[in-house]
Amino acid sequence: MQTRVRQLTQRYLFELRRYYYVTPTSYLILIKTFTTLLEQRRNENYTDITKYDRGLAQMAKAGSQAEDIKEKLIELIPQLKKQAEEAVVTQREVEAKKVEVDKEVTEVNKEATQ
Repeated sequence: MQTRVRQLTQRYLFELRRYYYVTPTSYLILIKTFTTLLEQRRNENYTDITKYDRGLAQMAKAGSQAEDIKEKLIELIPQLKKQAEEAVVTQREVEAKKVEVDKEVTEVNKEATQ
């Protein structure tokens, strides 16, 4: 086959004074394979870029949510301090009443034993 092609190309050159190039099928298959692989890689890259962009957006959203929560916590700190002070006052009142109740209980127990 190659010799026949070679003869025909030489005849073509002789008659028309133009070159005719023959590309081997294996080279054409190589080019087709390369373009297929290139397209696959482009698709993979596009998918990876899309995932990366989504991840960045998710991280930005999480960061803004964290900032919002931080601001709310800063707003709640004075309320928490106030409630803590109220809890301390209430605890002191309860302890004072407990002492009174303990005295009354001991008096009642004394009266009950007599």
